[in-house]
Amino acid sequence: MCITKILTMLHTPFPDFGGLTKANLQQMVPHAFRETPSNPKLSGNYVHVPTYEVIDDLEKLGWYPMQASQRKHRKADSIFTSHMVKFRNPDLKILGESGDDSYPEIILLNSHDGLSSFRFMVGLYRLVCSNGLIIATDEFADFKIKHMGYTFEELRAMVEGTVQELPNKLVVLNDMKNTDLTPTQQEEFAIRGYLLRRGVNPTPEQALQDTVDAGTVQAILEPQRDSDKGNDLWVTYNKIQEAVINGGFSGALKGAKVRKVKKITNFHKDIQLNRQLFQLATEYLPA
Repeated sequence: MCITKILTMLHTPFPDFGGLTKANLQQMVPHAFRETPSNPKLSGNYVHVPTYEVIDDLEKLGWYPMQASQRKHRKADSIFTSHMVKFRNPDLKILGESGDDSYPEIILLNSHDGLSSFRFMVGLYRLVCSNGLIIATDEFADFKIKHMGYTFEELRAMVEGTVQELPNKLVVLNDMKNTDLTPTQQEEFAIRGYLLRRGVNPTPEQALQDTVDAGTVQAILEPQRDSDKGNDLWVTYNKIQEAVINGGFSGALKGAKVRKVKKITNFHKDIQLNRQLFQLATEYLPA
């Protein structure tokens, strides 16, 4: 697996990449276009920088919005409405085996309540399953830019630095690919991933204490495509991540009623669980 430039795509127009238009974004994340902060109690020293300015700046750097979501509240005028936008660069691609390719992603989180900075994370969009995951290691620390003093130059330095370091930091993915798991380890990983989805963070010993229905474990580990067949940590992680995030299988704790597991639609829960699953996967790497 390696980072490469897709030279044939260097001059591909943005719409052909399948990105979101500004009209799309205004419908999906209207709070990103607020011209004033959502919190009326802020002091006059607060500097309001609307999210759409960062979206425009990232486009100048070759990163285009591909997915967006806004937190839903019972009160439509809630000051704490946060939003998320995912960006991809058509010139950057990670080549995997047998066409299992991915695009690096920049994930932007923001809220105009005066309590948050612009927060950036690094993710991957896996083409074979149209699924996104978040890389959560010490090497992939989150980045934050305060509204006050925000500049295009600071954003550009952050993005360029991240891209330059990608080949070195993605070594962890190759390490996963080169790490084989025993059937017991795969089952343990699946159980721990499922329990994380249910809000439980068990130790490996607790996970194997017959807590999850055997059919649930089998459903989570069932490969959905040829690229997900195998025993290595990378394919095992991808199977578990896709199942736990997207649902679609029947699951239950031991002795409980089996229910259809639904897809996670709250982007905060999606991000939190994605990060937990990646950190869990790294526990299975050789010391």
